[in-house]
Amino acid sequence: MADATTWQERLALTATFLTRRAAPTPAMAPEVATAWETIVRSSGRVRVADLAASRGWSRKKLWSRFNDRIGLTPKHAAIRHPGPLRPCRLRAQRR
Repeated sequence: MADATTWQERLALTATFLTRRAAPTPAMAPEVATAWETIVRSSGRVRVADLAASRGWSRKKLWSRFNDRIGLTPKHAAIRHPGPLRPCRLRAQRR
């Protein structure tokens, strides 16, 4: 943006940025969605190992999938969980 010399260039850069931000995200894996719902229902008071085990995943796999789709590990989501935020909103906050 700093290198743009005209308003037309600035507006084109802004339009490109907004288009990329509005791009659809990959579908949420059902296991990740239910893990998120469990975190929300428990107000963040759930063990990551229990979340992973209830889905038949290792803790590492749950962390990886959760971080990929939501942008936080399950533990960080539980710590930062201030209320019923949608996962896509959390991901947007990290950008």
